[in-house]
Amino acid sequence: MEKNNISKFKIFGGTEKVALIVVALLFAGNYLINQKEIAVGVAAGGLLFLIDFVIIKFLVNSILTKRFTTQLTLFLFAIKLLVLLGILMTLLIFAKLNIYGFIIALTGIVIVIIGRGLKGNNDGTF
Repeated sequence: MEKNNISKFKIFGGTEKVALIVVALLFAGNYLINQKEIAVGVAAGGLLFLIDFVIIKFLVNSILTKRFTTQLTLFLFAIKLLVLLGILMTLLIFAKLNIYGFIIALTGIVIVIIGRGLKGNNDGTF
């Protein structure tokens, strides 16, 4: 009998570890130069975008392994997008987090994802 493919899926691979380290360094750097609002924005944005990346990776894996139907996966992508936008707007409008911190965190994570993608991973993750 075939073992479930989900057991091979790594939730927290090398790309996520490097992205978390980059976000931590960006947070520490902004905090040390006394830019506390930007540092909080970097931390919140970095964690939010990192969680979003992990969810996207899980959904793409579920399409490739045919764990869910394509329609259900597309529905889950839409729900994920609406939840992400809701959390993002809530943090920016009501919590008054710094938008520059979010942009800095997003840029750092995108650079890590592109760099790791160009380098290539051997551990079975993105």
